[in-house]
Amino acid sequence: MLSEFKENISSFWINPKFNKNLNQKFNMILLLHGGVYGGELEAFAINFQNDKKELATLEIKDERYDYLDNISSHEAFIIYPLSDFTMKIQGEEDNFDNWDDLMAIYTLYEATAYILAHKIFSIANEENILQSNFNIEKPFYMTISEHDSGIPDKIIYQIPVV
Repeated sequence: MLSEFKENISSFWINPKFNKNLNQKFNMILLLHGGVYGGELEAFAINFQNDKKELATLEIKDERYDYLDNISSHEAFIIYPLSDFTMKIQGEEDNFDNWDDLMAIYTLYEATAYILAHKIFSIANEENILQSNFNIEKPFYMTISEHDSGIPDKIIYQIPVV
């Protein structure tokens, strides 16, 4: 997953064909996945307006998000446990006792995916991948959410102000 993340950064995120303003500052990357119907992650760069010093609490419709057009809807990486699970259940939804049973299993896979994404960003931070490719501001937030889920995005990694 980390090598796919690195490859997509150079193939899409910092490729002048897709990103016209590499000098633009931002402080958040939002990763969105398709929920029960997909484990691939799309990345969106955001200027997150947070005046508070403590860890941010995100809202469902967060007015503090300013989506940047230059890094928008680029491939990030595939979280394979979640992607594999969602691929295997396509068309098999009726084989579960009910939707709640399916969602209970899905929730375990989703939580595992979020933990794995946290690990990817931890390594990426240690390897200075984001700081060397982008003009990021700190604190820098890595967030994740299911597309159109109706629940707030989750902060899964933060690079603090040092």
